Amino acid sequence: MSHDHVIAPGDHIVRLAYLQGMRDVGLIWDDPANGELRKSRPDPAVLAPGDVVHVPDGPIWRFDNLPTGQEHTVVLDLVVPWLRVRLRHPSNAARAGKLATVVVDGEQKVFETDSDGLVEVELGPVTKTIELSIDEVQYVFRIAMLEPVETTRGLLARLTNLGYDPGPIDGSGDPYARRSAYEEFQCDQGLKVDGDPGPKTRAKLVELHGA
Repeated sequence: MSHDHVIAPGDHIVRLAYLQGMRDVGLIWDDPANGELRKSRPDPAVLAPGDVVHVPDGPIWRFDNLPTGQEHTVVLDLVVPWLRVRLRHPSNAARAGKLATVVVDGEQKVFETDSDGLVEVELGPVTKTIELSIDEVQYVFRIAMLEPVETTRGLLARLTNLGYDPGPIDGSGDPYARRSAYEEFQCDQGLKVDGDPGPKTRAKLVELHGA
């Protein structure tokens, strides 16, 4: 049934599509009712708590020629989320050809990073966290918790994930520490160093962070 869904922390559009029996998130995102949301949130993978997404009716699945009086197994090829992580050393060199152990929904898998340090992991529709271990160091990723860069939490989370220290991502920390983190990032990226996270600084953060 079609409905309006209010995004909460950890929600993502792929999960909404999966629960509606859809193979393509575009069936939700491209719906005319989401036109205004698309203007303010150009990336459907990064939504903010409180955003309202209209979820249209899912497709009607039809299966012909199934004899009665028998039990049948039907497999639906639905959309699922993926996590793509590019691992680098502090020097920014790719951690290429490394074995990474990943735990998703209690299942352990081993991946090898590619030449650019990339690991791609298929997730379940309700996966909330994954654990990734490489070179005896463990990382925990919280799924769908990144907010748009226009929000304070989204801005500071990207800085933190890229190795800077702006303080708590809710903005409650020392304002001088935040300004210092902005300036350090701007200096590293050849931007105007003014401590102001303006459009160019935010765009570069999104570019480097990957979302």
